[in-house]
Amino acid sequence: MRSRGLAVAVVALTMMGLTACSGAGGGTGGAGAGGGAAAVTSFDNAPQGIKARGTLDQFCGKGTVKVAYIDGFGGNTWRKTTLAELQDEASKCPNVELKYFNANGDQATYISQVNAATAQNYNALITYDDFGQAVLPALKQAHAAGVAVVPFAASPGGTPGVDYTGFVSDDVTAAPKAWAEFMNRATDGKGNLVFLGGTPGDPTSQAYLNAFLDAMKAYPGMKMLTGDTPVTTNYDVAQAQKAMGGLLTKYSKIDGVVAFYSAGQGLGAMQAYIAAGVPLPAFAGGSDVNQEVCLWHKHSASDPAFQIFGSEGSTYIGRIALRQAVAAAQGEKDPESWTFERFTGIDTLNKDIPACNPQLPPDADLWSTLPEAKLVQALKGD
Repeated sequence: MRSRGLAVAVVALTMMGLTACSGAGGGTGGAGAGGGAAAVTSFDNAPQGIKARGTLDQFCGKGTVKVAYIDGFGGNTWRKTTLAELQDEASKCPNVELKYFNANGDQATYISQVNAATAQNYNALITYDDFGQAVLPALKQAHAAGVAVVPFAASPGGTPGVDYTGFVSDDVTAAPKAWAEFMNRATDGKGNLVFLGGTPGDPTSQAYLNAFLDAMKAYPGMKMLTGDTPVTTNYDVAQAQKAMGGLLTKYSKIDGVVAFYSAGQGLGAMQAYIAAGVPLPAFAGGSDVNQEVCLWHKHSASDPAFQIFGSEGSTYIGRIALRQAVAAAQGEKDPESWTFERFTGIDTLNKDIPACNPQLPPDADLWSTLPEAKLVQALKGD
């Protein structure tokens, strides 16, 4: 069985070894607005997990590097944990100043924050773009002004290396293939499935659904009840519970739920089943949290079809964006892959699941690379 402590220890040892073998980058403090930050013209798209990646202290340099992290919507557990991971990574370089901006789901605010970071001579800008191509002109303008611009996880469209420095993406094919294979095992090859997405029109939800539908072709006994459009949940537990309640009313037989952001969609769906008094089915997705693990330990004996598969580690992706942005601002090249591949953190059919941890908040991501004290602090007040 996988424990959070073991996973974090492996990551820590890996990072310590890499740090010992590499020195800090030799930049001069980075190019400010108008200073011509290096653009990336070619990308290593080979997926790479947490192992074999470096740390930010390879690219510290000597001058101050001002980094703006502009978050389209900072209101859920994943965003709070990702922010804490970014702050932890930035702390490895005393000359890197990271400032957080939260647009709170407002597109106009987001564009204003991007423009302000450009005007205020930030050397680098990293961002989770919740608005897609609508905000691309602002990112292009920042990049043209010499700011190293690195979106991550949610693509703004455009051309990486031309419209902005580069894009750090999740590998959106490996995880859906694993989910489909798991659902095939969990349902004995014959199952009715539903797919829960985020906000309406969210490109990340659609990308994961498209990849999952493609992976399902290898298992003709499975059927996607919700078609080729993700069910809207707005990444919110309460809204996911309501949406899942509607699906339970609409469909008489649901054998599996796919929720790529399990901390919101999956947890809400589990609560809908429990509230309805209906036996829990199989769940596949990622970014699982402590409460889901606790629910499995509580209900799996009475609900044997309740199995979970989780592709984890996704809160780490912001660290990659920060390293790429700081390196580019310093005129350096970070050789690590721009594509992040999650690892399997839960597979209950293989008896692989951590213990419920009463010392951590219910919404704690058990696979965050943060030390436990920092993880608790990041979620304090939830």
